[in-house]
Amino acid sequence: MGNYTAHDFIEQNGALSDDIVLHVLTYCNANTLMMCASLCANWSVLITVTTREKKLFFKNYGYVVNKRAEQSNMIWKDVVFSTWPHFSRMNGVKDWLRLYRRRVRVLPPHQNKEFLPYTRTRTEITVCPKMEFECPMVWEDLEDIGYQSKKYCKSCKKDVHSVFTVEQLNHYASMGECVAFQAKNGTRKMGCVLF
Repeated sequence: MGNYTAHDFIEQNGALSDDIVLHVLTYCNANTLMMCASLCANWSVLITVTTREKKLFFKNYGYVVNKRAEQSNMIWKDVVFSTWPHFSRMNGVKDWLRLYRRRVRVLPPHQNKEFLPYTRTRTEITVCPKMEFECPMVWEDLEDIGYQSKKYCKSCKKDVHSVFTVEQLNHYASMGECVAFQAKNGTRKMGCVLF
């Protein structure tokens, strides 16, 4: 048994079947493919294989493109919901990037960029009426009674205590007194705190 080549095999057995040729061609690179084609001299099989590979390549390429588009769409969906947390979850949106671009042009993004633990639906949001206070909300509008930390309110006819700590606020509020709380940044918040 000496050297036995593919050319000898073809001379002894005749032409190779298409299945064998296809199986061999799957392991070939461009150079060996051309040598095999010159040995086999069966160009019709080679042409069928190359057209079949092209079709598979384009089908796979389309699948990859669609998969990337779906992933991109899911990313933009998350971006829309993080930018506008109260945005209703619509199922009919096909292109979230397009929706994001349109909303950015028309609506400003939500100011609070922190993560919200829940989102409200339209049924949970209630309309709040405008609150009107009988008592004045400015410390200087209250009547001075001679104390630096206490003034008199003519509307509710009670003394208003000015406090600087949360403990004092809780103490006076638990007694039902009106309290003006001096916040750390220098602004006063006034009102009666009820428990």
